[in-house]
Amino acid sequence: MAVLLAFLAAVSYGSSDFIAGLVSRRIGPLLVLVIGQAAGLVLLLVILPVFGGAPAVRPMAWGVLAGAGATVGTLALYRGLGTGRMNVVAPLSGVGAAALPVLAGVALGERLGARSVAGVVLAIAAIVAVCSGARGRRTDRVTERLGVREGLAAGAGFALLFVALQRAGTDNGLWPLLAAQVSALAALASFGLATGRRLRPVRAELPATVAAGLLGVTAVLLFVLATGHGLLSIVAVVTALYPAVTVLLAVAVLREPVARIQFAGLVAAAVGVALIVSGADRPAG
Repeated sequence: MAVLLAFLAAVSYGSSDFIAGLVSRRIGPLLVLVIGQAAGLVLLLVILPVFGGAPAVRPMAWGVLAGAGATVGTLALYRGLGTGRMNVVAPLSGVGAAALPVLAGVALGERLGARSVAGVVLAIAAIVAVCSGARGRRTDRVTERLGVREGLAAGAGFALLFVALQRAGTDNGLWPLLAAQVSALAALASFGLATGRRLRPVRAELPATVAAGLLGVTAVLLFVLATGHGLLSIVAVVTALYPAVTVLLAVAVLREPVARIQFAGLVAAAVGVALIVSGADRPAG
């Protein structure tokens, strides 16, 4: 169940990124993020009673920390993609989002079987391969270093999001997730206002922007549910395969060509998930 929920989270994340990427070309990424976060907040408020629970200080604090991770990760990723090399920033962010939660899970006492370990390693390699097929403009060494720095920051931010949400747990319903959404929206809106960015919605782009936001919060919800059924080490890695979904959508919808390394990454991702699934019920040995 955990792997299935994590896979659905990856599909939702990848679909959200694909839509947000298209709309960002026309109205800018920050506006897409703010509107998307607002739409996600509305959805959470609607379904909050369904999951029950009550607010508590510790889980809500983890939720706020998760929101900080989401904000840092998203802003660093977009900054890196805009100023650095895409084929440097994207792999670093993806590997960080996958590998750091694995280390956190091990530190918290999680133990994986041999097949699961092999699947995790293969999945992380798949993330690198899929992202490395992205084309970035040529830049000087200073800008490349900026891309490295921003890619590492993005990976750390997303890893913090995953770990904090897992630590918040599911006993308090969606309250920790609500705290994460509110804090992320407040931080992004404040950043936009402080930098003088235009945050007025564009009516023609509103449906797609809202859809991206709803898919994004659905992905986070699925991730939280997955952590309630399985190990953080596995759930985070499967969820972090979302770039493969974005690539597949770009091929299917935009008819973008697939680089050989991306195709190899997609195959590796499928094999990695299969290994994780086959090893999920085996005790660590």
